Amino acid sequence: MNGQRPRADEHIREEVRLRFQSDSELDASKILVLVRNGQVTLDGSVDTRKMRHRAGDVVGGVAGVTSVKNRVVVRLGLLSELGRRLAQ
Repeated sequence: MNGQRPRADEHIREEVRLRFQSDSELDASKILVLVRNGQVTLDGSVDTRKMRHRAGDVVGGVAGVTSVKNRVVVRLGLLSELGRRLAQ
């Protein structure tokens, strides 16, 4: 097994976390990022469907990512999202 792969996966994970932190449209504080051989799995929860899709899009733009499994769930649902939009 190539000793470089775990470091490459760790680099991908760190890049994803940095992009999540700098994305103003996404609260990824409850998203777990797992990387194995360039395949990224996202687990956890977000407030809106838009954030769920955004998380997948952000990961897809990271160099070295070969696939994305987005297992993130929306925790507040549609009514909360509508209320939030109305409050804006």
